[in-house]
Amino acid sequence: AAAVGLVVAVNAGWSFHYEPLDGDANAYHLPRAYYWTTLGTARHFPTSDYRLTQMPPDASFLVAWVLAFSRGFRGLHLFQTAAGVALGAAAAALARLSGARRPAALFAGLLVLTLPVVVLQMGTAQNDLLVAAAGVTVVFFGMCALLDTGGEAVRAGACFGLAVGLALGTKLTVAFLAPDLLLALVALAAMR
Repeated sequence: AAAVGLVVAVNAGWSFHYEPLDGDANAYHLPRAYYWTTLGTARHFPTSDYRLTQMPPDASFLVAWVLAFSRGFRGLHLFQTAAGVALGAAAAALARLSGARRPAALFAGLLVLTLPVVVLQMGTAQNDLLVAAAGVTVVFFGMCALLDTGGEAVRAGACFGLAVGLALGTKLTVAFLAPDLLLALVALAAMR
């Protein structure tokens, strides 16, 4: 747990010490937010890259907030680091919901935080961890709604819908989660 905490802290600190060095972030993830903060509006702007005008904007709004408050390019990785921590917490919550005891659920969450792709993504200004965290949250609230834990099915169903909207608003590739989610929820319903 201490080692994972150190990795998260280093990634968070990294975002304030260095500007984004990632080509994908500089070409796709950051320009829209930069235009918005420079122009003072979230309107469309002339570009030949369809991704900057046609892809969902949620992550760009987060970047725009950081750009507006920091008045620079430092700290732009912070939302990815936070999403990585949320992904680990969601994995632990799913493990608990699936019947694992607290130590096993904690291990599952920490294991997710040590995966190389998660560690590397926490140091970028992309949006992949935001999508992953939102996708796992969709699965969690879907399971909560089906299991009706503590008579909270309606609230869990509303959170499920909100999580689906946030996930689709972040990146459309989260739609590839739909068949797996449907299969998991059908299997869960059949086991009840």
